[in-house]
Amino acid sequence: MKDLEPLLKDEEEKFYFLQDKKENKGGKKFSKETIGTIIISVIVLWLMWYSFYPFYVGFVNYDEGHGIVTETKEKEEEIPTTSVIVNDTYSYIDATNSNALSNAFVEIYSGLNVTGDTIDSNLKFAIIFKYLGITCENNELTTTLDKITSAAAKIFKDTSFVQNISNLNGQNIYGYNVTFENDGYKITLDACNASNDYTYKKINKVTASENYLNIYESFGYFVSNGNNSYNVYDNALKQNVLTTYSGNVNDFNNTDLLKKYKWTYKKDANGNYYFVSLSYSE
Repeated sequence: MKDLEPLLKDEEEKFYFLQDKKENKGGKKFSKETIGTIIISVIVLWLMWYSFYPFYVGFVNYDEGHGIVTETKEKEEEIPTTSVIVNDTYSYIDATNSNALSNAFVEIYSGLNVTGDTIDSNLKFAIIFKYLGITCENNELTTTLDKITSAAAKIFKDTSFVQNISNLNGQNIYGYNVTFENDGYKITLDACNASNDYTYKKINKVTASENYLNIYESFGYFVSNGNNSYNVYDNALKQNVLTTYSGNVNDFNNTDLLKKYKWTYKKDANGNYYFVSLSYSE
């Protein structure tokens, strides 16, 4: 008997849109283990970044957070040591063991760095009084508050301490006696002490950049041993003997034996230089 197929034949239903969900567009398949590893890796990387990011921020901003200012080094060029601007600027703070700043000599040439921000106001006043013209020979000057203020602005670019000058009335600072008279100030310097010692200073190089002037100075403190012989020290504290010298100090010319100091001045908005620091240059 001939088999007859039913008119309505059952066919297997196929749903193509239910293909393996793990198959991507490239035809690759990821196992559950691979997917789990990827997820865990992402979480670990996120936790690592979350943990180390604060350290990164702190490192990047360390200088700013601690008040450290990093200045880009400016291009310097050497200029003549005899130029007018060099001599004028160099004269701001001229201290030796036998001039009008002899009582401040030890503090200025102590062998430690000196900056305009760290000099106390009394020393600033002493420097200003000498700058205004007081010498061992002409040891008295009557001046005004305006002139003192103008000198403070020129030398230190700082006048905030000048308002306290009235507190010096009747006092002696670094050998200067200050008294208030008729809306002015009478400044009198104590007699300078005679000395057989000698301060040797010589400019050996000057460099200038867009904003700074650097004066390199050879310095020696010649302390007499008698018989025209001297111990030569690298600072006013007489802590380190550089060499010994016999003869006339004015004939000394071996500056290579001496200590090198660096005077640094910064240009203000008007193109004038003010004192920034004094330090060993090498």
